[in-house]
Amino acid sequence: MLSSEFRKLIRPLAITLNIIWGAFLVAPIIYVGIAWFMFGMNDGAATDPPVSDFDPMLIQTILTVVAVVLVAASFIYRRWALSDEKVQDRMRSMAAPDATVGGFSAQQLAALKDGMESLSPAEQRLATVFPHYQQTTIITLAMREAISIFGLVLTILKGDFATVVPFAVVSVALMAGQPPRVATFMERVLRVARSF
Repeated sequence: MLSSEFRKLIRPLAITLNIIWGAFLVAPIIYVGIAWFMFGMNDGAATDPPVSDFDPMLIQTILTVVAVVLVAASFIYRRWALSDEKVQDRMRSMAAPDATVGGFSAQQLAALKDGMESLSPAEQRLATVFPHYQQTTIITLAMREAISIFGLVLTILKGDFATVVPFAVVSVALMAGQPPRVATFMERVLRVARSF
């Protein structure tokens, strides 16, 4: 169980990560809006795609395959990066005397140090894992957002608004289905921190 001091320490960091998640979640909706503005406002009449030497079906096939690979890669990467072994590696690297906490400003570091003094040694080690969790979450979200970008690219190349929709739906569903859960992750990893 996480202490109230630890929860208080990570709360602003978790809020920031949730804002980032929200921005990633809104992006595919904006891409659909762009596609609709470009190709959907003509009452369903076909729009001629831009002239291109490339076969649109070949590009669609390639981008669809890459999108499917990204779906799988996002799950595999997240599971690997947040595994107990990787978390232990992160804690070991942060325990080194010359370790720096990347991603934190001097002000945040000072606040963390002040807040960490009241934490148990296990929770102090646990606090060093947050930047790793944040980085993993952002990379996973970027992979999932790329799926909707592929749909937007195909929409522009084909001149067909409907092309973006399935890509955006998959992208939003993947991101909405796995929001950042900092406290849940930290509770799971606390046993690793205690055994370290």
